[in-house]
Amino acid sequence: LITNDDDNEADNDNESENSPNNVLRRMLLPMYSTCNNADNDGNVDKDNDDNNFKQKEKSDDINISISDSSIIKVLLRIDLFQSMLLSSLLQKLPELVSLDDDNDDNENDRTKRPTTPRNNDAENDDIARLLPKLILTHIKWLDYILEPHSLLNTLLQILTICSTNRNLQLDILSTLPEITSCASIDGGDDNDDDLMEMTTNSLRELYADDPGLLVPCLDALGNMSLGKEGQEEVLKDALQAFHSASCWSLPAIAKFVMGAIPTSFAGGGGFGSGGLGATNTICQAVVSSLRLLQLTSGTDNDDDADGNALTLEALSQGMQYRANLSDALLNSIKKQPPPSAAASQQRSGNGAVLTKSDVWLLLCCAHAPHNRGKVQALVRKLAVKGGIGNYSGAGSGLGAGLTEAVLTNAIRGNGRMLACLWTSSLEMAESLVRNPEAAAQRLGGHWYQLLFTEFKQPIHRQEVIASLVTHIGSESNPEVDTAMIVLTNLSSSRLNNTDGTGCNGATALKPFAPFFNIVV
Repeated sequence: LITNDDDNEADNDNESENSPNNVLRRMLLPMYSTCNNADNDGNVDKDNDDNNFKQKEKSDDINISISDSSIIKVLLRIDLFQSMLLSSLLQKLPELVSLDDDNDDNENDRTKRPTTPRNNDAENDDIARLLPKLILTHIKWLDYILEPHSLLNTLLQILTICSTNRNLQLDILSTLPEITSCASIDGGDDNDDDLMEMTTNSLRELYADDPGLLVPCLDALGNMSLGKEGQEEVLKDALQAFHSASCWSLPAIAKFVMGAIPTSFAGGGGFGSGGLGATNTICQAVVSSLRLLQLTSGTDNDDDADGNALTLEALSQGMQYRANLSDALLNSIKKQPPPSAAASQQRSGNGAVLTKSDVWLLLCCAHAPHNRGKVQALVRKLAVKGGIGNYSGAGSGLGAGLTEAVLTNAIRGNGRMLACLWTSSLEMAESLVRNPEAAAQRLGGHWYQLLFTEFKQPIHRQEVIASLVTHIGSESNPEVDTAMIVLTNLSSSRLNNTDGTGCNGATALKPFAPFFNIVV
């Protein structure tokens, strides 16, 4: 016997199963078929039908065949249905977004009331949240699109309308590059240029209104074939964001900048505000902006250091494959100080100093093996002529004090951030100590001390000690003296362990006693 309550519950289940959203979800999911295992004749044993059913249920004796395609995907492959079906699916997106927003409001109200069991409406709400992603996934992986221009225009409109749903915006942004590639194949050059201009302008307006969408928009634009003018404008926005974005947005911005650098400007107009527009070379404009980059200095426990480390890693990888950018950086440091230092030099009349950003960029450039020799030669020249401490190189500007201050500011407190540049830093110190000039050797010795003090991991400190022992074994007396001075200074210093506790230098050096036994 079925009671009224059971009857109502069954009706509600049927109503939920046949709701429009549930039907659409089934049409978007892969098709599947189920069948029971049968005898060789193809018939189920009727005498033991109930027993067989239970055994099959327990032993998973039911065969399930899943197709790679859904009903919607099959229909989208038919030219006659594709445009009409895509239009209907896209019209469904704003409706689902508004339903999702209403559900969030109802959910907030429900938390203020006593908890009630979930009903069919709640299940439909969950389905409505998944449908936009399923729809966009089908559009993203279409084999071909008959009317990409119309589809792209509609998606850009939805992107603006559905500004309250961040997940939908991110899904649409990840879909745009696939559609623009189809449009580039389908249309001519003129149509392609107009389409890229429309897309670029729409996305620029989007992240201008919502800076939180800057990184997803740059990621989408980086996968499109932008025109020269559009690429210029987007690159300007990315460079400006370098000085205002959060530390966790900087790695993606740096990666975009490294990949978006063209050979030269499309036109002769100025680029940026760093005073390098007259050079008519975009690499120099990028270098000017990077030299003003101020990453937040922190301790090993600072979470921002991880974001800064990823930024430096993106820059080092970009310079590894951008010879023009590496050359522009080295030439810029050779010829002139950074803009901020130039201004201070004009006001005070004294030589301007390099910033810690310049040291970081040099290490990023030296990360590539084919750039390492050029960077080391430049650093040795700056150390000998007092370039790091004093651009004019006049008077007593060759003193190690200014040089040590620059390096200390760049390395101390930034060990976690500079971990990806460890090899570059160590080889730079080795190169300076091997230089016959006393100024370069002093700079290299101080560099060794900073590395041993800042990088507390045993593997890092072991590499420093091994390098110093190698210097002691050389035939150059100044090189031997520099290495011995570094070890003496370390033994009398107050150092920190990996756990944050302090210890004297002799205790910190004790684990590396076998190296000193070799020297003796």
